[in-house]
Amino acid sequence: PDVTAPRRESFELSVDQRDRFKKYLPKAFVKLSNREPLHLVTLGDSVVDMFIANDPEAGDYLRSYSAVFGKELARQFYYTGDLRVIRPNPKKMAKDRPYLGPEITFRSLGRGGKLMLHAMQALTTFGYESAPDIVLLSFGINDATNGVNPADYAQSLKQVIESVRSRGAEMILLGSTLTVEEPAEMSMGANRKYVDTMREIADANGIFFVDLGDLDSLVEVPATIQEPALLFDEVVKQYRRFFNQGEKEDFVHPLPQLQTLLGKRIFKELVDLSLIHISEPTRPRL
Repeated sequence: PDVTAPRRESFELSVDQRDRFKKYLPKAFVKLSNREPLHLVTLGDSVVDMFIANDPEAGDYLRSYSAVFGKELARQFYYTGDLRVIRPNPKKMAKDRPYLGPEITFRSLGRGGKLMLHAMQALTTFGYESAPDIVLLSFGINDATNGVNPADYAQSLKQVIESVRSRGAEMILLGSTLTVEEPAEMSMGANRKYVDTMREIADANGIFFVDLGDLDSLVEVPATIQEPALLFDEVVKQYRRFFNQGEKEDFVHPLPQLQTLLGKRIFKELVDLSLIHISEPTRPRL
């Protein structure tokens, strides 16, 4: 290689893409650009924990959307060691391949049945063991099931934000995935008030937010379907394909296929301005 050539920065990101990284993840961006060790921690419920009934990839954190996002970062910034899971489940791999070189590390702290109010416990007990650079967080499904007051949800989330920032880490907030149990109309709307609460807090604090329950990139309704009821039925039908687990019906925990799509989308929304559906934050910070 030509050692006199100027050093590449951001590995072919455009100016606008670099600006988005600098806006939402400025500290991580510096580390990524220099291929320094970077550590991700994700907090959440059983979807984050990769619970999947009757699937050999259940509990495989490498298949989770947070890990897929980390792998996209590793590819973009040329981490030749790729992503490595800290404390994987027994009989699950810590890395996809035994590549050497700089790597991104990842710790999954998703646990079944957990609500936003449990986030601080996981964070302070295990999340800070290896100082995280980026904390990804997604709660809402169990908050909806337990009828948590959105104000309490918001207060718990603000505590996490304050704690993470006090440690010098940055955050990505992820609106929880949709459940699609019967009746689908009720199930798919159950967690939306918590997603909206998270979106508002993310906007107010300049934190990168992605709504994992946005189905625009996951379903494609034929233009021939115009009747609202038929349109909704088609959306439900298409979305349920990500939960098809044979004889056992589980419309809460998606298959790895959806996890992969969501992980790639988190990264894509971070770098692609055209995919952002909400205005930039204008309200004061906490």
